[in-house]
Amino acid sequence: MTFGRRSLLGLAAAVVPIAAGGAAAAGFEAVLHDGDRERTIGRVAIGSRGMLTVLFATRDRAAWLRDIAHRTNALPAMSVDTPPPANAPPYTDASRIVPRDSPDFPKALRDYLMASYRLELRPARG
Repeated sequence: MTFGRRSLLGLAAAVVPIAAGGAAAAGFEAVLHDGDRERTIGRVAIGSRGMLTVLFATRDRAAWLRDIAHRTNALPAMSVDTPPPANAPPYTDASRIVPRDSPDFPKALRDYLMASYRLELRPARG
């Protein structure tokens, strides 16, 4: 699978193909946020059981993106913030566990990546 430098990412940096995407995987552009700036650094897929696969990445961020995929794929579940019960004391934090096989897992994964790494996964265009 070959990807043009500018046609898919609009970047001048070299693109490193990592893996071929599966037919059942949902493709996302990996967008890194840095203050007011954002930069597309690759494309990833969220496959069965919420497993993250790096399809390709810019040369300068390929290892970083693969490392994030490896770390998140090792997690059995995600913890997501939820509103506390109505009778909870003020300033109470609450969360719930979202297991990998939950339909809520891909959204929890995307929220985690944004909060932890400033990495947004946007649905890929074309």
